[in-house]
Amino acid sequence: MSFLCVVSSYIIFKCIHTELPKNLTQEYLRRRGFLYAMVIVNIIAPIFEEIGFRLCLKYTPFNFSIMAGYFGMAIVKIYFSINWFDIGKSQFVFLASIFLLFSIFTYNMLSLIFSLNIFFSFVWREYYNVVFISSATLFGFCHILNFDIKSDLHLYFLVLLLVFPQIICGVWFGYVRLKHGIEYAILLHSLYNLIPNLIYFITYYIV
Repeated sequence: MSFLCVVSSYIIFKCIHTELPKNLTQEYLRRRGFLYAMVIVNIIAPIFEEIGFRLCLKYTPFNFSIMAGYFGMAIVKIYFSINWFDIGKSQFVFLASIFLLFSIFTYNMLSLIFSLNIFFSFVWREYYNVVFISSATLFGFCHILNFDIKSDLHLYFLVLLLVFPQIICGVWFGYVRLKHGIEYAILLHSLYNLIPNLIYFITYYIV
């Protein structure tokens, strides 16, 4: 379904005579080489993204705190324009500290303020469909950062076409996480990333 959405998006862009925006992440990984791209795309990214977006689909104070730490770190990274691929040692330590700070703070708040823990437990129990879909949707829209859309403002109106394949993936990864565990969601995510990664490098180096 996701790959069909990619093809459909490509066809729609062609029909409205608009070029697909440049995938900045893909181009950067190509410059760094195949092995580097494989490690980032098929190992590091699935682990980080599944822990950040899918671990908290089963609510516990620990899982929620890890999610808070992940998004706190991501917001700080975006604010300071830190590039994951060119991250230095000091920047890594800085982001890791932010992650721990947000995680520990959230866990302590949930432990000390019992009503807060009860509230989130209630939300996860009574509005789980909203939580699940929100996680998949946010996962999809975060991938807009991969594209260069700043140079063409009307592309903002076509954002959904660019990220809808990732939203679908977020749904399936979430289902696997709930049905079989976070490790299987990471494995599926890794296998899914492997296919377009191989296609991209094969077409670039051979075709």
